Amino acid sequence: MVDYNIDNRDYLLSINPSYKFIPLLSLISIIIIIISIFCFKTYDVYYTKGYLVCDDRCNIVLSIDIDDINKVKDANFVKLNDNEIKYNNIFVGDIQIDETNKINIQNVNIEVDQLENDYLNTFQDVKIYSNNESIFNKIKKILF
Repeated sequence: MVDYNIDNRDYLLSINPSYKFIPLLSLISIIIIIISIFCFKTYDVYYTKGYLVCDDRCNIVLSIDIDDINKVKDANFVKLNDNEIKYNNIFVGDIQIDETNKINIQNVNIEVDQLENDYLNTFQDVKIYSNNESIFNKIKKILF
């Protein structure tokens, strides 16, 4: 039987620590980071509000600042109220002037398939996802 009434400080100082798991844990972490950098895809997300109009076709009408028009025109997919929707065409209108904000805007019509009646003739949150790239390419663009 072991006598537990010894001086614990001396005993604990005499134990040699083992760090065998640290290199393995570091290697696994580095491999996970490298795989995620090369495999995961990212998007540029543009948030805006859009007016949904449905007659024989449904259109989402957006008023976009002309600096952000390429994000909308080159969209990979569109989300309406966090529901991904398929769009058929994106039509970009002429440049107009917003008199209240004193900026140039363009009207954009996104033609979509028929949607539910809950969304008709109302303003909705629209997220436009564009510029699909890997994380490695995004980091490379930032650095160079």
